[in-house]
Amino acid sequence: MKKSICLLICLFFGLIMLCGCKKDNTPEQSYSKYFENNSGCAVFFKDNEYYTYNYEIANIQKSPCSTFKIVLTLAGLKYGALQDENTVIKWDGEKRYFDEWNKDLSLKEAFNLSAVWYFEKVANEIGKEKLAEFVNKISYGNKDASAEIPCWLDSSLKISPKEQVNFLKNLFEYRLDVDNHHIETLKQIMRKDSINGGILYGKTGTSGEGNNGWFVGFYEKNNEKTYLAINLSAGENVSGKQTEKIAKGIIADCF
Repeated sequence: MKKSICLLICLFFGLIMLCGCKKDNTPEQSYSKYFENNSGCAVFFKDNEYYTYNYEIANIQKSPCSTFKIVLTLAGLKYGALQDENTVIKWDGEKRYFDEWNKDLSLKEAFNLSAVWYFEKVANEIGKEKLAEFVNKISYGNKDASAEIPCWLDSSLKISPKEQVNFLKNLFEYRLDVDNHHIETLKQIMRKDSINGGILYGKTGTSGEGNNGWFVGFYEKNNEKTYLAINLSAGENVSGKQTEKIAKGIIADCF
């Protein structure tokens, strides 16, 4: 009997080793094959357990960059700056770095293209004070939206990978004072890809300083959600695109 129990325990931890996952209360395992030549961390939450890679840096707060467009979407819907995913804001004619930004955009298009100008206009229509109140109300990161807009781009507002996961968990489990219809609108524009019979939802973020890349969201399969945040801080490709690639790789292999 004792041998059988020992064998089951060994098999359980062997499975964890294979997919590189780490519970917060177990020894650190390796996700290195997914991160390649980049340094960063990953936090997953499923079945009331956190699974973390590079645990020691998962609580360090950094600029949310474009992952904050999740909050801006909710605030815009709440305060009337946005009506739904089809809300179009007219391009101001200023040529920007990405050609696909240089046109009239709907909320869904702007979110997927991560068009900074669109969300700056949304934030300005909401107003700095109301936006700061909303950030404080939902307890987002350090809750410091005191800087000028865009306060989410290498400025006063900071959030850690673990806080990103907790925020998303509270939001999509309807624990925050946010309209359910607004949450459903957000969910639709966050939809990414189908993986192993489930759907990945998320948002990328990239710092202009080259030291902060994000992908945050959740993976939904069989009506169960796995919340996640991937962050890169150094390496050959510190970007939202690279963090999304890492997230998809881990989900495909481990979840």
